[in-house]
Amino acid sequence: MKRPKRQARMVEFSPGHGDSVMGRLTIPFRSQPQDEIENLTRSFREALMDPARRDAFDCLVKAWTAEQGGMSYAKVPSVLEVMLLAASVDNRKTMEDLQDEVREIRSHLQKARSDLAEAGIAAPTLPRSRE
Repeated sequence: MKRPKRQARMVEFSPGHGDSVMGRLTIPFRSQPQDEIENLTRSFREALMDPARRDAFDCLVKAWTAEQGGMSYAKVPSVLEVMLLAASVDNRKTMEDLQDEVREIRSHLQKARSDLAEAGIAAPTLPRSRE
């Protein structure tokens, strides 16, 4: 007895008829990201003002869906998760913008090369694109 001076008490537990706690009590990991993605799509994505950031968020959803196995090992505090999410969306938008700029620069360079070729001036070839 932990406290000999205290009078012993008894607690009765009665099973609720409608409350069945039988079966699995933990939520499977595969459904957790799906639930969170749906929640973030409804709340976070819709709150983003910039359409390019919304597109970046959609790219992240594709990455999260493809990488659920790797994410199952990550455990971080929720504040950091939200901060990381916002940073990831911003980084993804920046990457998309840079890819668009590189495509535009390549297009201008190809046009300049063709103009030089028409004029009979030899121009060096472009390095191969990673796309």
